[in-house]
Amino acid sequence: MQNDMLRLKVFPVIVFIILIFAVSIFIFRPARSDTTGTLDSFAQCLDDNGFIIYGAYGCPHCQREKAAFGDSFKYAPYMECTEGPGTAQCTTAGMRGYPT
Repeated sequence: MQNDMLRLKVFPVIVFIILIFAVSIFIFRPARSDTTGTLDSFAQCLDDNGFIIYGAYGCPHCQREKAAFGDSFKYAPYMECTEGPGTAQCTTAGMRGYPT
């Protein structure tokens, strides 16, 4: 009888620990990055329809956006706003934050 009582107390704790472990694996799994070029047509569609992705080299959000596109980013219409000829275009477009 004492053995059954112990089992009734330990079993829910074990189930709870397993459940927490399973949920944490789902929540903290690494983000997937598309590096196979599966977004090529989407990136080209953005360009074809006049969209421009304004960004900055030092912007961590911009880096994540680029990583999300993976190899397909080469087709995305990207404008670097911190240096080069894109600086004036970004100013004219009124860019105040990145990515836009």
